Amino acid sequence: MEEVRFVFWKDRIGGEFATLTEKLEPYGYRVSGVAEWVMAIADEDKTVKKDESVNIKIKPVEFPGGAIAFPCSFMRHALGVVLGIHKAGSPKHVESTRVADEVIFFPIKDGEVKKGDLLSVINVIYVSVKEKEIIRDYVKKIKRFR
Repeated sequence: MEEVRFVFWKDRIGGEFATLTEKLEPYGYRVSGVAEWVMAIADEDKTVKKDESVNIKIKPVEFPGGAIAFPCSFMRHALGVVLGIHKAGSPKHVESTRVADEVIFFPIKDGEVKKGDLLSVINVIYVSVKEKEIIRDYVKKIKRFR
């Protein structure tokens, strides 16, 4: 186990931040055959400037426990790309339900993002969390049958 320090926004991006220290052990996950796409839709109008990342409120998106989520790498908005999805507050385990209500947006051109604009498609992949040794044993078994 290793002691790590989480540094996170307590209330909102750019607001007050907090820290939390925990002892963690590395673990792995097994990807299921089930995934889905959800939309990150702007929930506010926002002026953006080229090369200046900005947080933009989105309509809340819920991710069930046992799911990992990340923005699709294909650009969905002409003004820029979503670098990450976010919800202020303390970190949650992947087994917990999580909600995102903001994205970090990196503009490639000055302009206006409008409420209702599609900013990104979010990949949601369902996983089962396992201890790292269990995952390694599974990989060894697969390699034997190839």
